[in-house]
Amino acid sequence: MRNKLLIAILLVLLSSGTIFSKEMPSAGEMFVDMLIVRPLGIVSTVGGIVLFVIPTPFYFFAPNPKISAKNSFYRFVGYPAQYTFVRPIGEFPGYMETREFVEE
Repeated sequence: MRNKLLIAILLVLLSSGTIFSKEMPSAGEMFVDMLIVRPLGIVSTVGGIVLFVIPTPFYFFAPNPKISAKNSFYRFVGYPAQYTFVRPIGEFPGYMETREFVEE
């Protein structure tokens, strides 16, 4: 009886580790991320800053200039910077997080 209980406890402990574990990226994914994707992310962040600053005067003609500026800043600068500097190495999310700013 004691052996069966011990085996059941061990099976539960061993199986719960795989449920909560996160798959580690391969060396190839990490290599591509560090040598290709991150430098491209830096370039896209700098390009996003330029694309945000150039049309800045036109935000004042929008119905809500503050919200328009926040939305375009996040799309042009925030997301590429987050993808480049915050994302863990080797992880490539296949979606773009939607974030909308509304006036309170």
